[in-house]
Amino acid sequence: MWYGDLSKCGYFGNILPICIAVGWLENGKPYSTGETAREVVEKICEFTKMPEIRHLFRGYHECDFCDFVNIELGATTVLIAYKNKVYAYPGLITHYIEAHYYRPPDEFIEAVLNYDHQSAIEYFKKITENKFAKKQ
Repeated sequence: MWYGDLSKCGYFGNILPICIAVGWLENGKPYSTGETAREVVEKICEFTKMPEIRHLFRGYHECDFCDFVNIELGATTVLIAYKNKVYAYPGLITHYIEAHYYRPPDEFIEAVLNYDHQSAIEYFKKITENKFAKKQ
């Protein structure tokens, strides 16, 4: 599944309001390349293991550029909240960074480096409360 970086991501349908897509790469589609700091990659790996923000789905996504397959990472989507935005990225993002020289957008890197787990949990609670309040 491909989304351009920082585009609106409807991947979660009505479960969450608009998410901002990062790292949804597909062969034949353009993506930014460059150096990504090791600290950023390590934090992304850490987030991928956090059950509060990691979501596993049936089925999985394989790397579209090479033969790399990791069923757990391929079935994982991670959500991080920062500055009233929710970024959604696939578990394979670290593979894309390390094997295909993908460089995430600067605003996402800022979100990763400044992510405050407790504030994000509160933000997700507010989103859920507002979502349900609008339905009533």
